[in-house]
Amino acid sequence: MQRKLGVTTIMVTHDQEEALTMADRIVVMNHGVIEQVGTPEQIYRTPASSFVADFIGAMNFLPGEVLEAGKVASAGGVLNCQTDSLKPGDKVALALRPEEVAIVSTAGAKGENELDLTVLYHEFLGPVVRLHLGQAERQGELLRIELSAGLARAEAVRTGAPIRVRLPEAALRAFTRAAG
Repeated sequence: MQRKLGVTTIMVTHDQEEALTMADRIVVMNHGVIEQVGTPEQIYRTPASSFVADFIGAMNFLPGEVLEAGKVASAGGVLNCQTDSLKPGDKVALALRPEEVAIVSTAGAKGENELDLTVLYHEFLGPVVRLHLGQAERQGELLRIELSAGLARAEAVRTGAPIRVRLPEAALRAFTRAAG
């Protein structure tokens, strides 16, 4: 209706899905401070801060430490990602959307940005299956990913099964985090 009438509208909401579907531009605020302004796709795909990343949609956060430009030690391996203004030794949180994680074959050697994990449990949500993944040597969940139900069925995903995933370099965002 807004487009049909050509009327500019300002809407205040905490409903992220509503904001993403209705807005041409979104302003994300945190305690009265603007964190990011952009199109729904910009806000979702390239969040400017860990707050925006966490506030808009589901997000995985992996703790890590910058080793050198473009390389972060995290999840028992070295991951390639944009580190821009970060320097070696900086503590970071690597952010990655669940739907951006890819399943790859466990045959052969691991490739870049690939992790061998275990399916801790899975949730069937109709067209989507949400997997909760961890590592044998660590307690707790490391990643949450979402697959189409067809792909999950084709890959024979089940609780307790080993799984290899790729974290695409272009999809990883490194945000500074407090030491600890």
